[in-house]
Order: sequence, then C-alpha cells, then structure tokens
Amino acid sequence: MINIEAEVKEIIQSKLQGAKIVNASNGNTQIYFDLVQDMIKISEKDKIQIVIDENKPENLDIYDFCGHGYLVKPEEESRITILSLWGIIFQFEPPLGLKENTKYYLCLRKI
Repeated sequence: MINIEAEVKEIIQSKLQGAKIVNASNGNTQIYFDLVQDMIKISEKDKIQIVIDENKPENLDIYDFCGHGYLVKPEEESRITILSLWGIIFQFEPPLGLKENTKYYLCLRKI
C-alpha cells in the first residue's frame, strides 16, 4: 500500500469545461490530478491523503473519493506514474513503482 500526504498548492482551470487540475506536493512527491465538476470540495492549502493499493479498502466511507484503474503507460517509459481512474488522471513524480496490467484502487480524502 502507498500512503501519501500532501498539501494542495494550486488549482487551475483545465482546457476541459467543468474540470480543473489540482497540483499538490509534500516535498518528495509532486501530484497532479483532474478535479471534475464537484467530485470533491477542495481548496488551495488543503491537506490531502492519497492511498493506493491493489486491494479495495474496507473503510470506503472515510474517503471523499475512491476509484479504481490502471497505469496509462509503463513508468519506465514516462518516468512518472500516470493512473487513469474511469478517465480521471492522477500523475505522480517521481514514479511510485506500480506494476503494469494491475488494477489499483486510489482513495483520497482531506485531512
């Protein structure tokens, strides 16, 4: 299981209508993800927790968002981790060391 806590640095308008891009960081990991419509209420300076695991979390009700998906392309090719959850993209720099062709659950919550 991967557990990352970070602070939202900025939220910018996406080229897609009704979508924004969140930039968060904890000093070691840079995170970008799509914020579609009112998927979750989040603001700059909010602290977030992201949990990624191959197993579905048992305590889903503690999270603001959960989804499952796959790597978009091998981390070795892109030198970053790009996960697509139902088309919602999460990007992590540096790579997290995830495996290809493996379903991952990603859950996010404000802390």
